[in-house]
Order: sequence, then C-alpha cells, then structure tokens
Amino acid sequence: MTAARVLATGPYTRDEAAALLRVSVATLDRERLAGKIACLHVRGRVLYTWDAIEAYKTNAMEDRPDETQGAA
Repeated sequence: MTAARVLATGPYTRDEAAALLRVSVATLDRERLAGKIACLHVRGRVLYTWDAIEAYKTNAMEDRPDETQGAA
C-alpha cells in the first residue's frame, strides 16, 4: 500500500482502514462484526469510508475509561 493511496479520499480496503486506525485487520474485523464501525459491502468486498473511520475513532475515544479516575 502506498502513502498516496492511504491519503486518497476512499473508500478504503480492510488493510488500508486498519493501517489508518493503527490496528490489525483482525481487530478491525472484530469491531465490524460487533457493529462498532460501519462498512460498505461491494461485490463481496468490505470497504470503509473516511466518515466511518472518523466516527469510529471518535466513539473509541469516548468509550475509553477515564485514566484520571482512581489515580491517587
């Protein structure tokens, strides 16, 4: 995968989306199957839009536990 392709506007393949999110393809698949990230199905391929990737990142940050709680 080239840097120019990753910077394009999408839609992104599983490999490209995983790279943008800095997760493995297996993790991306688990999150998709859990309904945590939206995708498109085109002729048997799973593709991700830029909006879906950004929404996932926003939701993932909101779902993280607050690391300041419980700190002494």
